[in-house]
Amino acid sequence: MGGPAVAPAAPDPAKLVGPASKSYSIASTWDQSAPLTPEQLAAVDAVSAHCGLRPIPAHIRDRKSTNPTSAGGGSISDTTKGTAEEPPESSGDLVPGRDDEFLGEPALHTAQKFYEWHAKLEAARAAAAEHKYRQYAERLAGQVDACASVRSAIDDTLAGLDAIQAAHREAIGRSRALHDTGERLVEERQQLVELAEAIRSRLAFFEELERVASEFHAVAGSGGDRVGRGADWERLMPLLQRMDECIAYVAARPHYAESSVYMSRFRALQSRALGGIRHCVGQVLREASGQAAAAGREAQGEGEGGPADDDGGGDTSLMYVRFRATAELNLRGLFKEIEARSGREEYARLLGDCQAAYRLVRQSLMADVVQKRVEELSKQPIDTIVRHGFAYLIQICKAEHGLFHGLFQSAKEDPTFLLPLMDPLGTVLYDVIRPFVIQMQSVEELCSLVQILKSEIAGDQLARFGQAVEPLKPTVMRTLTDAQERLTYRAQAYIRDDIAKYKPSADDLDYPRKLETSAEARGEVSGDRGAGPGEPGEGEGEDGDGTVGTSNEEASISDRHGIDRDTWFPPLKMALDLLSRLYPCLEPPIFGGLAHEAVVCSAMSIVNSERLVRRANGPLDGQLFAIRHLLLLREQIAAFKAEFSVVEKDLDFSHMRDHLRRIMVGESSLFSLSGNNAVVQFMSRAGPRVTDTQVDSKKQLEKQLKQACESLIMMVTKATVEPMLSFLTKVTAIRAVAHTNAEGRPLRPLREQAFANPDRVAEMVGNVNEALRGALPQAVLKMKQYLPNPSTHSILYKPIKSNIAEAHAQVANLLLKEYSEEDFAQVPLLPAQELSQLMDKLN
Repeated sequence: MGGPAVAPAAPDPAKLVGPASKSYSIASTWDQSAPLTPEQLAAVDAVSAHCGLRPIPAHIRDRKSTNPTSAGGGSISDTTKGTAEEPPESSGDLVPGRDDEFLGEPALHTAQKFYEWHAKLEAARAAAAEHKYRQYAERLAGQVDACASVRSAIDDTLAGLDAIQAAHREAIGRSRALHDTGERLVEERQQLVELAEAIRSRLAFFEELERVASEFHAVAGSGGDRVGRGADWERLMPLLQRMDECIAYVAARPHYAESSVYMSRFRALQSRALGGIRHCVGQVLREASGQAAAAGREAQGEGEGGPADDDGGGDTSLMYVRFRATAELNLRGLFKEIEARSGREEYARLLGDCQAAYRLVRQSLMADVVQKRVEELSKQPIDTIVRHGFAYLIQICKAEHGLFHGLFQSAKEDPTFLLPLMDPLGTVLYDVIRPFVIQMQSVEELCSLVQILKSEIAGDQLARFGQAVEPLKPTVMRTLTDAQERLTYRAQAYIRDDIAKYKPSADDLDYPRKLETSAEARGEVSGDRGAGPGEPGEGEGEDGDGTVGTSNEEASISDRHGIDRDTWFPPLKMALDLLSRLYPCLEPPIFGGLAHEAVVCSAMSIVNSERLVRRANGPLDGQLFAIRHLLLLREQIAAFKAEFSVVEKDLDFSHMRDHLRRIMVGESSLFSLSGNNAVVQFMSRAGPRVTDTQVDSKKQLEKQLKQACESLIMMVTKATVEPMLSFLTKVTAIRAVAHTNAEGRPLRPLREQAFANPDRVAEMVGNVNEALRGALPQAVLKMKQYLPNPSTHSILYKPIKSNIAEAHAQVANLLLKEYSEEDFAQVPLLPAQELSQLMDKLN
């Protein structure tokens, strides 16, 4: 402790073994790797010296004193008791019970001693550890043996379990196979049950035949195949329903055995059932008809001596009530069932048979009633027969319509259902009317009959009641067609005999006296005599458009000529009256043909009578007579919306002349044996041709009217300025001769010509002036007398005025060019303005 410690000598490494050698190696390596300085070594020696002088810790001393027996083996066994199941912790731990000998050694003052102590310590620890590990190995060996015995037991147990599991698997396999077999058997059983049910259900339709047949015979009862009324058909309808299902099933499976046999038996049974229903329906309908007939006889007996029923419906109302009560009570439900099944052919046929039976019964019931009623009406005039007869039939048709649809509720609104019933009843009336129509000669009576049929019956009553009376329409139209055909025939005869062949009397051609008489009568009626005999006394306005006979003048022809219709030429009046009656009665094509014939005949009669008037009263009266009546005819027919044209077929032989010429000149041989034989070619190619020519009477009338107007204009013009026209014609001829004179001789002046000297020209102009103040006013007055319409008169007068003015203008030009002023002054030619004023006054 008094001086520095001397560093101990390093121990010999060869003498160290085990952990000591290892620790020395580590320390030596450490020393060499990190050498210490002398100061550091001195500090370590001081610390070591100080640590070596430290006393033993108190708890160690206490432990040594309290455990004197710790050096024995008991403590080791106690220690190993807790570590028997786990390995020792570390080789560096102190062995319990043996550390005291090391602790009791003196302190280590040198490194050599430390190394020695440490080596001993390591050897002691190695021995202790080896002992402990031996004990541990022994214990482990015992435990290994125990584990082996346990493993053997476990192997035996597993082998038993494997055997049990194999037996279990075998049991499961057998159970599963048994279950599958059971399920398969259940399935097969179910399939067999279903197959049996299917076979049973399919056979049920075939087996149903006997049951349905027995029930049908039970329903039919003692009547055999006949079915009674009331509840019988109510029991029969379910059987028919089942029978229909069976028939449909069998028909859909023709490949089944004996399906054709069963089908024929089902059909036979169904036919018998439907036949029974037909018999039932016919029986009920006949019974209802008998009750209705008895009711009609009772009503007729009670009504004798009473007032007559115009419509004849009093004795039929009770008949309808009785028939409806019986038929609807017993048959409405049956017909409803049949109509519900009418989609099938046999039921549709049954429904048609029932309807036919109904119509037959109703026809036989109503035929006598209608016949009796029509016989009563046949004593009346034809108009009464038509009106009351068809009114009665319309009443019956409405009642039949209601009765039919009351029984057959699902029937469509088809007029053909009741047509077989109403057509024979209508024929009863038609057979009475037709002889009257054939015997009728008067066109007016036929027109009245057609108007009644067309307007009152077909146009009013049939249209008002619609579908309810549609079955009666064919009878009405047949009667109307007969009346129209008779009317057409009589109209043609009337046109041919009364219009075309009309022979006018002297009074018919007494013009203009008839016009003067009419004008006087018109003046007395209107109180307007100041207009003059030839002017319009009715205040006609100028409503024309500037052309002769325009359509604007057609509106009020009858009004303008209402008083003087007696002045019209009789054929014209007859033709217009005929057309006015025929227009609403006939169809447009038929009316157009008759109108064409009437217009042609009346126009021809007017033209022929114009010659007679011309011969009796002069050409002016004849021409104005023709214009007046042709204009009236055109104005009147303009109101008819029809085609006044017909197609005429003619034979054309014009091409035959060429063939005959070739034969005559020898170009075609009569004796040739080839195809060029003249006779063969003539027969094959030279036959007459049929040509169609459309003839329009309106256009013909326009042409005739135009020609008459042009003739009148030229006639009045010549009557007024004929001397001037002759003078101008001579002047033109002289100039033409002078122009063509080849010798070139000079032409004498016009004033030196014999016909054109101033005195002759003055005389010619004087004659014209006298005509302007005499002949022209008379002609204008006659024009106003024949043609009272101011616009028509103005249209005709305008070209006359133009012609007269043109003649005066040409003469005035000649006078200015060819005559001197003295000669011009000697001629009394009216100036243009004075001439225009004079002619305007006349118009």
